[in-house]
Amino acid sequence: MFFKRKKADALPPQPSTTAQTKTGVPADYGQAAKQAVVRFYSAATLCGDRLGVEAEGYEASLPPVRYLTPDIACGVAIDIGPSYQRVTQADLDSWGVTLDQALTDAAARRMAEPLGIPVVGGLAMVRDETLGPALWIRPDVAAGIVKGTPVMVGLSRQLTLLASDGDPDWLEKMASYVLAALNGDNWVESVTPTRWTGSGWESLTWEDVGVPRETDRAIALRQDGRNYGRVRPVLKKWLEARDEYPLTAAFQVFKTADGVEQSTVASVVNGDTEDNVIPRADLVTFAFTDGRPTVRLTWETVAAHCELTPLGLTPEWYAIGAIPDFDALDHSE
Repeated sequence: MFFKRKKADALPPQPSTTAQTKTGVPADYGQAAKQAVVRFYSAATLCGDRLGVEAEGYEASLPPVRYLTPDIACGVAIDIGPSYQRVTQADLDSWGVTLDQALTDAAARRMAEPLGIPVVGGLAMVRDETLGPALWIRPDVAAGIVKGTPVMVGLSRQLTLLASDGDPDWLEKMASYVLAALNGDNWVESVTPTRWTGSGWESLTWEDVGVPRETDRAIALRQDGRNYGRVRPVLKKWLEARDEYPLTAAFQVFKTADGVEQSTVASVVNGDTEDNVIPRADLVTFAFTDGRPTVRLTWETVAAHCELTPLGLTPEWYAIGAIPDFDALDHSE
């Protein structure tokens, strides 16, 4: 693909033509619809899942999803008691229903039950892993809860945050809650504030909804760090399955001398320019195996001189195609 093959006689695993064996998914849609629930996914989670199953050769086990925005999506699962079983395209085909129909039916089933959502001031915290995801399919219900245009965050499958677009104070409180979650140890699915437009969902930045830029950037940096950290080992396995062995750079956040947070990645230069895969960051540090001093460049400089090739992943990763003449560049950054 992008990198020099280190084992010329090895072949990547071939994809399986059948889905993995599953239990608990009813063969009849009438019964399945009684157990169906909406599941919420961030694009980063779906990307990691895809890399994982492709590395193992089980593409057919990936769930079909409807992307609500480029950042978030919903699929359907079957409640089988202690856990949930993802619905695959093969399941939908056997039932003779579309994903949209299954999502609509699953959301309607949950809305028929008591909602019981407490609203404190202008912020609703939906601590229900079946109701929260269903609200993405039923924005009319979400609008009724906050009595206005809903702005939602799928913080996790167990917690969906909801406020009105016309209530900046509570939107700022929502952002503070998101930042506190990122500073903890719990899994965070998505941090993107997403607003209902009347015809669809649109992704926003926190600054778009009136939250200070510093908070917006702090949230973005921390979630980028989490997402890159989750995808990195799966990406490595995915590349190795294709008999490719690049160095996958780590994403880190640091504070400058004046207290400004920035992101950085490190790329090792050993004369083999094809062996570097980097996530997008504010700065890229090049370390040399021949003892030369390290060089730190802005992302804009790297993008202009290193022949980056996007890998088409979420979050973004790039293959470095060329190492420039560092002495000719301004790397005083």
